[in-house]
Amino acid sequence: MKVKALLVVVAAVLLVQPLALAQEQPPSLPVNLDINRLRSLAVFIVKGGLLAAFVIVVMISFIRGVIGAAERSAAAGTFGAAVGYREMLEAFKSPLIFLLALVLLAWLPDLLAWLGLLPEALRPYAIDWGALFGG
Repeated sequence: MKVKALLVVVAAVLLVQPLALAQEQPPSLPVNLDINRLRSLAVFIVKGGLLAAFVIVVMISFIRGVIGAAERSAAAGTFGAAVGYREMLEAFKSPLIFLLALVLLAWLPDLLAWLGLLPEALRPYAIDWGALFGG
């Protein structure tokens, strides 16, 4: 146990020794780890995830609706085509409305900031694109 502690101390001294001799600071990290940038990046990831979920659900609903409409229209002629079309619209309606509202709510602060209409109370919820990407 004492040998391990001694090895840790020796390793620490050897790692710090070149800096002490040169009287220099270690180089800064290539990525800025500012907490505001990290928070903005996390908000961007969440909003992007909502947008991706919206696109995925729309595509799945479209495929499901087209398959259902094709099955109905092939079975019963004109009446089946009308029922199939109605079924396709029903497949879209609920997930599309829900996710569209969710995406709009998530991106509303950014849209208002872009238009210049964002109140000061909502500024923390908008992504500062210039600070995030160094602009």
